[in-house]
Amino acid sequence: MIAGIDLAGIESRPTGLCILNTEVYLHTVYTDTEILTILNQNNIALAALDAPLSFRGEHFRDGDRELRAHFPILPLTFRGMQSLTQRGIRLKNSLSCKVIEVYPHAAKKILGIVRMEDVTSYGIDVIPSNLHELDAAVAALTGEFYLQGRYTAYGTQDMIIVPRF
Repeated sequence: MIAGIDLAGIESRPTGLCILNTEVYLHTVYTDTEILTILNQNNIALAALDAPLSFRGEHFRDGDRELRAHFPILPLTFRGMQSLTQRGIRLKNSLSCKVIEVYPHAAKKILGIVRMEDVTSYGIDVIPSNLHELDAAVAALTGEFYLQGRYTAYGTQDMIIVPRF
């Protein structure tokens, strides 16, 4: 089972969560406790997390620099990105499953997903109700591409995964 998570930087803002199995479940949650409860209830094998999962004190990591050649990406030193990165690292450390860092903005461009209903072309039979759920669904799809070996990894030390046809 795959979880796609469009993580918000702080718990008072919405986080999109997609559980991808034989059925698709989309959720909008807020707290780490809510996220962990849903993941633990669903026996997740892979979590595809839309958040930086490392920080080395620089504006950009190696994966960020490679990705920036093709897609816009914010520096990790922006205040909002700092809180997102800290939360992403905390969440990653709380999970017992494999965790990959994904970038749904790039994945949507690669997969041609423009509208909410475009995810149905990839087997997501539930139309997201907001952009956070859409990005969570795209994160889960990226996880599926990853498990199939159909992905591009940007960076070697800090890999960011996007789908590849």
